[in-house]
Amino acid sequence: MPGALSSLGCDAGHVRRWVQLLDWREELEAAIQETPAVDGSTQNKVVSPFNRLRESCVKELQVLEENLGLTPGARKRLGIVVAEEDGGGGAGFGTINAFLKQGRGGRRR
Repeated sequence: MPGALSSLGCDAGHVRRWVQLLDWREELEAAIQETPAVDGSTQNKVVSPFNRLRESCVKELQVLEENLGLTPGARKRLGIVVAEEDGGGGAGFGTINAFLKQGRGGRRR
């Protein structure tokens, strides 16, 4: 995978961290759903400490997404235009997905 990331010309360290944080957020959300509250020091119920960790993870994800151009605002700031965002009829994600569903040469898979 490192070779693939460097061939895309992106910051592999930031991408790796973003992927790790996505996994961590999923694990934290599962833990929060399983145990939304825990016993506090006086045996009263308190919000799971995983919530604080999840919020920290989400904040770091937001920073990385901005830096990597993964949000519309970040792409605009970086001068990157995606066909679906500019309203043009270019090969946006919908067009690409339809092509991939049909398979190469228009044949159905």
